[in-house]
Amino acid sequence: MGTVKTKSGEYKIQLELVQKENNPPVWLFSSETLKLVPRIYEEIDVPWIEQQMPAAMTEIRFAGQPLYRWVLAVLMFPLALLVGWLITGLLSMLLRKPLQDRFDEPILQKLKQAKKPLRLAFAAGALYVYSRSVFSLLGQLFWQFVASTMAAVGLVWLAIHLIDAGSRMIEERRPEAANAVVRLTATLLKTLAVVIGLVVIFYYSAGINLTAVVAGLGVGGIAVAFAAQKTIENFFGGVFLVWDKPIRLGDYCKAGEHAGTVEHIGLRSTQIRTLARTVVSIPNGQLSSVSVENFTLRDRFLFKHTLNLRYETTADQLRFVLAGIRELLYRHPKVDSPTARIRFVAFGPSSLDLEIFAYVLETAQEPFLAVQEDLLLRIMDLVESSGSGFAFPSQTLYMARDGGLDAEKGRSASAIVDRWRQEGELPFPDHRRVRVSQLEGTLDYPPEGSVMKEKDAGKKE
Repeated sequence: MGTVKTKSGEYKIQLELVQKENNPPVWLFSSETLKLVPRIYEEIDVPWIEQQMPAAMTEIRFAGQPLYRWVLAVLMFPLALLVGWLITGLLSMLLRKPLQDRFDEPILQKLKQAKKPLRLAFAAGALYVYSRSVFSLLGQLFWQFVASTMAAVGLVWLAIHLIDAGSRMIEERRPEAANAVVRLTATLLKTLAVVIGLVVIFYYSAGINLTAVVAGLGVGGIAVAFAAQKTIENFFGGVFLVWDKPIRLGDYCKAGEHAGTVEHIGLRSTQIRTLARTVVSIPNGQLSSVSVENFTLRDRFLFKHTLNLRYETTADQLRFVLAGIRELLYRHPKVDSPTARIRFVAFGPSSLDLEIFAYVLETAQEPFLAVQEDLLLRIMDLVESSGSGFAFPSQTLYMARDGGLDAEKGRSASAIVDRWRQEGELPFPDHRRVRVSQLEGTLDYPPEGSVMKEKDAGKKE
């Protein structure tokens, strides 16, 4: 059934199937194997150090063990810790300079915390070697279990410190929006390290069969899963948020009825700071099941407005306004000219309706508002220069004296449109492509005299 290895060779362990009288047959150790027991015991159970001890240290016994073994057991831990401290100190001296050249101070502080688990791991190795040369076979089994447990604890402890240092280093080199992914990954890795350490201690060191434990955990896990259904849902919701990245730290988004800036993505919930400066914590399970609109990821802004002009506006005045605004959209450097359009779309209840549609080449809110303001002011100037005006809603009773439309400006606008018609340059339904290419980006923006204009000139210099 096996062999025992000693310095003098290998000895076979044999069994014999024996049946006495009418009893069932049983397996017993063979007589040849039993004869070898004293010889094997002398070779593997009596350590060499016992032969060097005085008779009093070997003959006096406590709890069945010689006195010298108790003395060595007391000295074992201090000696093992001293060995671990010396090896760790030497290793630290050798690695100090390379680490200082490679990492900054916060990461070095994290790495310095790894000295304690390293000392424990090296002490466990010294304890293992020490026990094999001092104790008998049974004593070696006990102290080897202690040493392997210490080594497993030390290595798991060391892994946790190294994961912390690695996550800190990655956070410094990656964008802030990736911090949630890094922290979640670090937490999962530390949990995995602890689980592996427990498996090593219970299964490989203590020899405990984990099959029954795993089966029991499976049954209990079903009960826990039902009891903690929401917690598990939020956990996996957080994992999917980090994995799919619909939102990131610092993004401005709208989730359900809540809108604000994402400040934290945790394993249970996500925190959003609203425009009212309050913080809303949304469970990850709920967040992963609703539509999330991320405004930060937009590549441009939509500029869409409807102009309501008075019914007194003539057709030529309307053509003048349409052509002028269309030219404005083509010329403006912040407007995506292929998407720009303005059309006379409807006769409203109290107005002639013109729809403006274009995309502004900005990705942030503040620059877009500045461009939109500039466009709206220029459109007001164009409407005024045409001699027309904006309509009042029909629901409003307008009691003021109506000065009417500016006849001179109306005649001027009609003359310009008539000249376009005679020269064959009437820009309807649109400008010629050659004319569009000539107009694109030619408008002075920011306008002359603005603060932004001066800043742009300073940057060019």
